[in-house]
Amino acid sequence: MCKLIVPWNYLHKDIARKLQVQPKFFLVRYTQTQLIDSVIGVYDGHRGWINYLAVHHNFQGRGYGE
Repeated sequence: MCKLIVPWNYLHKDIARKLQVQPKFFLVRYTQTQLIDSVIGVYDGHRGWINYLAVHHNFQGRGYGE
């Protein structure tokens, strides 16, 4: 478990907000049948951040989160 969801983070609200503002920075990678990884990126015009980076346990250790 990657522990992305903690009491002070509102994942569903953050995803909904990202899909309305800068949706191109909400990235999901998957095979035909399985989620591999996902990340929410933020760019303010000067700096960028990576938020909610997660790699499915079946794909960890293969370089997907690099």
